[in-house]
Amino acid sequence: MVTLPKILSSLSLFFMEKYFTYIIQSLKDESFYIGYTSNLEKRINFHNSGLSKYTSGKIPWK
Repeated sequence: MVTLPKILSSLSLFFMEKYFTYIIQSLKDESFYIGYTSNLEKRINFHNSGLSKYTSGKIPWK
């Protein structure tokens, strides 16, 4: 028998956003930065745009 809690549990897994842990390396000094995001391409572009306070001084990142 399918119960409401089982249905809700299945739905919550279906709608959960996936996150990625990433490591990028500065081409300026070869240091590394570790972070996590749900949109990897957007986040890398954010780091390379200079908008991130912590990583802006070490752009570009790969």
